Formats: sequence, structure tokens, C-alpha cells
Amino acid sequence: MGEAKRRKMAEQKDSVAPDVSGLAGDVSNHSPWADDSENWEPEKHPDYNYLMPLRCAAIEARLLAASDADKRAFLADTRPVHAELYDGLTPLGRAEYAGTYRGTANSSIEHYWPAINLVINGSEQPPVVTAHPLEVDGKMNAYAAKISTLQTGRDKNTTYAAIVARWLEFNQIHPYANGNGHISRLMVTVMGALTGHPLANTWTIHPSPLTDDAKLALANSNTREGLLSLARFILAHSL
Repeated sequence: MGEAKRRKMAEQKDSVAPDVSGLAGDVSNHSPWADDSENWEPEKHPDYNYLMPLRCAAIEARLLAASDADKRAFLADTRPVHAELYDGLTPLGRAEYAGTYRGTANSSIEHYWPAINLVINGSEQPPVVTAHPLEVDGKMNAYAAKISTLQTGRDKNTTYAAIVARWLEFNQIHPYANGNGHISRLMVTVMGALTGHPLANTWTIHPSPLTDDAKLALANSNTREGLLSLARFILAHSL
């Protein structure tokens, strides 16, 4: 990546990365959550709207400043970052929801198998079936191997075609009980930086930058037009 582009990316991201050291990961002074539902909805936690923007900004800034080796390590295994992002935002007695893949043996999400229900332009879409819990670990191991082959030095269109493919595959596996969207958007940010084609600060981790049209393209990602729409959407957020 050229020095001018690197500086531009740093300037873009610095504007959304406040100093939250010692704050973003601490929920000890915040309200306990008595929700014991198996259907984890972290956005209902009373401290979610306070903690999530801070944590996303801090983690994003750290990952963008990390070495290429550390960026690839994150992309290959996002569980430590997922655990950090959702620490203290899990249902009562289910701390392992943060940082644990669905299907993990002897965990409370060993058999967790959600369907994704998208509401677009006021209309509910057919549910998107995610990977069976027993398949998640194997699929994520295969995914990590693909991530390791992500190449640098290619043109922007070729690079983002590969990034969109990896983004879609992650969301189709849906390895976590929740938080897959935040993690996958972080992954897109890191993949862009790693390959020399960074994203502008219009591509946000929290809140989601996805428009209804982008969600519709995501729901139809098994079609050529859906894939092209997603690629155009992400390219529009690149520097």
C-alpha cells in the first residue's frame, strides 16, 4: 500500500476511534442483565448502546494498526475478538455465548441453530438457513484455510470480489449465536486494509451500514445479480 493511501486510511479511521482504554471492556459498573432467554439478543442489554460503539471503535483501530500477521490471525479465528466485543452482554449464566462457535461440545450453544429472518422494505423475507451446529467447526476450519490465501497486490475489483465471497461465506455459516454481522463487518474492514484497498469511514461496524437494497442483495446472494449488487455496495465504501 502506498504511503499516501496509508495516511488517508489512518486519518479516516482516527475520526471514529476515541480513546476508550480501560473503559470499553469494563461492565462491572453497569447494570446486570437478568435475561435468561436462549434466544440471545444482545441489543436488549441495558448497556448495549453505550458499550458497543466504544468497543467497535477501539477494536477496529487496534486491528487496523496491527501487523499483517496479526490481521491474518484475526481473520482466521475471530473468537477472541467476539469474546471481547460481547463480554458482559450475554444472557445470565451463558457467558460462553461470547467467543464460542455454535456446536461447541458441552456448551449451551452446542445445538443452537438459528434461521435468519430479514425484514426488507417492511416485507419479511424467506428465512436464510445457516450451517448445522455440528458442521460449524469444520466449516470454520476450512474457512480459515481460505482466508490464509487472501492475496495482496491485486486490482480493486478483483480484490473486492474475493472479499465479498469471504464475507458471504462467513455469514452463511453464521458461527456465533449472535454478533455475526459486527464480526463480519470488522473482517471486511481488515481484509480491505490487508490487501491494500481500505474502506472509508462510511463503512461502519456499528451501526450497520447496510441499506435495504444491500440486505436484499444479501438475501439473494445465490444469484449473479445479488453478488454484483453486494460487490458494488462495498466498492462504493472503498477509498
